[in-house]
This record gives sequence, structure tokens and C-alpha cells, in this order.
Amino acid sequence: MASWFNIKGTSNPLKTFLIGSINSVLIKSKNSTTLNVRDFTDNVNVNIEVADTIIPTLTTTTIGVNDSVKTQIEALGQSIGDSKLPNGFVNRTDSTLAYTLNTRTLNISGTFTYYNLGVRYNKVAVNESIQHGTSIGTYYVSYKGATLSVSLVDVFFNILTDAPVAIIYYNGTAATTYWNGANAIVLEERHGTTLDPEAHFDMHNNIGAYIVGGGFAMNGTYAVATGTGGLVDCSYGVDSGTIADEDIKIVTSALTDNAGVGNQYPIFYKTGSSTEWRWITTNLPLLKNVSNDILYNQFTGGAWQLTALTTGADKYVNMYLCVVPFYTSPSGYSYRFVWIMGQTLLTNLATAQAESILSLDISGLPFQELAPIWKITMRRANGYSTDSGHARIESTQKIAGTKISVLATYVPQNHNNLSNRTDPNSHPATAISTDTTNFNNNLSIADTDVQKALDTIDNLVLGGTATEAIKIMVLGGIGGW
Repeated sequence: MASWFNIKGTSNPLKTFLIGSINSVLIKSKNSTTLNVRDFTDNVNVNIEVADTIIPTLTTTTIGVNDSVKTQIEALGQSIGDSKLPNGFVNRTDSTLAYTLNTRTLNISGTFTYYNLGVRYNKVAVNESIQHGTSIGTYYVSYKGATLSVSLVDVFFNILTDAPVAIIYYNGTAATTYWNGANAIVLEERHGTTLDPEAHFDMHNNIGAYIVGGGFAMNGTYAVATGTGGLVDCSYGVDSGTIADEDIKIVTSALTDNAGVGNQYPIFYKTGSSTEWRWITTNLPLLKNVSNDILYNQFTGGAWQLTALTTGADKYVNMYLCVVPFYTSPSGYSYRFVWIMGQTLLTNLATAQAESILSLDISGLPFQELAPIWKITMRRANGYSTDSGHARIESTQKIAGTKISVLATYVPQNHNNLSNRTDPNSHPATAISTDTTNFNNNLSIADTDVQKALDTIDNLVLGGTATEAIKIMVLGGIGGW
């Protein structure tokens, strides 16, 4: 049976009160010192704060209200319990997050209020910390009731039971090539009280983050499809804009073009046979090896590695620029913009432009929410600058999307609208189909593209010199010589 409480206050009228149990309803007359409490959990050990006085233990009494009022109050309390609302922070800027790498500790401080499962919690001048483990992966920090907790799991928070605080991606691997050693990234997750937990869970898994309005244009002195690359031509900045992670909207500050001087481009890539991600901040939005060849992120032999685009015919690789709801990092660097390396070696521009970010394997990616904003196609050629990995920017495409769905804002509807159509290897012989209808002599229906047809012709043995063979093939049908 539910309990009714009648509490005598110490001031007139009552000023403040705090219920310390779930599913409680207060009834108080404006100018009365009597506070009536309906506790739907039958828990009599609740703390009531009346003015500045704490009454730790209550005794059951009866108040004079009719059954209709009791029924309405009971329905209200049950509704709060069933909906588990509200859930989240009243004002996330009232608290401050800080992360310490060597102790793997996240700290939250300040005076702030949050709800969990419909219960209000007030934190006054607190300085609470939680330490995560040493395993590589994503850690979720949240409040469960009044307690700060952390877990390493493969899925998102249990939003229906937790009040999220932050996401931490940690990698404690020792330093090696293209990796500076143990590092972590902290992402904002202090959502507000108006966000429905069910909707939050659905949006996180099916939308992620997204761009609000315009912004995020590339800026600077970079060059596209001209010149030979180099520091100035291959570096660029990004305008400011707003990213939304459900109800959290973050105004992202601009990135200034550094002309290739100073490390400001964080490049992310996968390594090994697992879902481990590493990153390194460089002076250009690409990675190159000691031989000054641009790299891509290849999956081969059951594992991920960095592979060079080496000498020979022109080759292409895409770099994907994304914006994320970044909060802090132990290095102090702002990972608001990140570059994800392309994972496929592409042999012509048309194929590179057609590639979608959906082709990337982003399993285990540190960023649970991210919004892709640009696809930058890099072309590798022997004559291009070693400063930029024998590469130059060949194409840029603005994309507006999420972790799940990506929409290119420019999709050529006509082949003639493509750029660089006259460049070498833009139309390789293997990509030009043939009409095999009348191939019934030296050529056959197997010669489906120009390269195959040329190979068949090249293998013909008609006697005499190669020149004479060609003359026989071409002139034989018109009288010979």
C-alpha cells in the first residue's frame, strides 16, 4: 500500500524542498507550513528539505483529501515512473569536463542539476572523477542515479537507464610510425532534459550528427586539378559552422589554412586485424612515407595497414573530412575536424569521384557521431611535389550527411560535366567498351573493351614484319598490294 506523509515545516511559507526517492508527489498550500508527500514506492526513509532544515525520517499519517484527488496524484506519479522522464542535464554548461591521460580519468565539476529516470539530482560544488580501463576502445561515462559510472562496451549507452555524460575513445599503444603514443578523445554527451530517451537511441543509431544550416566551406590558397601539388597547393582551411548531436548544437570554430606549416590536420586510420584506430596530426591533410609517396589505408591479408601509391600510372585516393561534437583531449588539440583516410586505391578520376563514404569500413571508429562535409580526391603522379607525397588535389566534393547516410551535393548528370576528361588515363582502354556485333574474323565477342581488342590484334601472327602484318590486316580486304 502506498504511504501518505504530513510534514510540519519550520518556516512560513515553505521555501524549498527535495524528495530523495523516486515516484513522489508533493502537495503544499501557498501559505502553509504543512508539506504533504505521496510516495509511490512505500519507502518511508525519504529526506525532505524544508527551508534549511533536513527531516531525515518520516512517519505515516493521513491527510484529508478525497479519493478523486488521490487517484489523480497516483496517476501522475505512475506516469513519471513509466515514462522515465525527464532524463538528462538541465543546463550542460553548468558543469565542466576535464580528462587526465596518465591516470585515464574523467572529471566533472561544478554546481549542476540532472535527471535520471525522472528523478532530479542536484550536485553542489562537486568535483567527481571516474577512471576507465587500459583496453583500447570506446568508454561510456554516465550517471546511474547519483553515481558516476563508466563502461567499455561495443554499443551505445543504455539511454533508457543512464544519464549520459561523455564518450571517451582511448588507445594506450606505445609510439610508432604515424602514431605518437597513448592518446584519448573526449566527446560531448550531456544531453538536455527535453530529449526523449527512445528518440535519442533511435537518432544516435540511425542519424548520428548532422550539419545545421550552411558553413564549413574550404578556404585558403589551395589549388584543384592544376600545378604539381606542394605545401601551399595541398593545404587548406575550413570555415566555421554548426554541428548538431541530437539536441546538442555546437558552433565549431574555423580552421585557418596553414600553408603547410605547423601540424593541424588529424589523420585517422585503422591498423591491425581488429577495429583499432590510430591518428596523427600532420602539416598537410594526408599521410606520406619516407619515400615521399602518399599513403592509403589498405585491408590486405586479414589486416589493415598503410600502403603507398607508388610509381607508375597515375593513381587516386580519397580523403574524407568530417566534423565531430568534440569536447576535449589530453593534448589540448581540438579534434573538431578530422580526416579519415581512403581505403581503396583508385585508377581513374571518374571512379574516385563516384566513391561514397559508405564504402569505408568505420567499425570501431572513435566518433559515435560525425558529419562528413568534404571528399577530397588526391592524385599521385611522378612529376608532382615530394612535399605533398607526389600528389595534388584533383577534385573536391561537398557532402552533407551523417555517419549512416551521405548525400553528395553535386552529382554530374552528364559525362561532359566531369572535370579533367582530357587528362592521361582518365579514359583507360579497359573502360571503353566495344560493339562486338560484327566481330567475326580476327576479333570475337570476347573482345568487350578496347584493351582486349588491342591485345587480340597484337597477338595476330600473319607472317612478315609487324608493319607488313598491319598492312595485310588493314588492306587485305581492298585488294592487297
